[in-house]
Amino acid sequence: MIFIEMDGYFQQVIIYGKYCNLYELKQMYAQVLQETTTMQEQIAVFCTLHHFSVIPFVENRKVHYVIDMDIEHIYIPIY
Repeated sequence: MIFIEMDGYFQQVIIYGKYCNLYELKQMYAQVLQETTTMQEQIAVFCTLHHFSVIPFVENRKVHYVIDMDIEHIYIPIY
């Protein structure tokens, strides 16, 4: 399992699903960007296309990756 924080100005969620590496995640997100126009759509489409689920956001939850939806950047957080 992998945990990913999707961070936007108006919304933060944590999603989880099958493990993928950073390169695969970037490809998955690029596909979502081509099919959506809003951040709200991005989360729903990402989860639907790639079989992820949303869990309640917890401030200190450790995640494998962060998707900054404001600047369309994906990175590995440093704890």
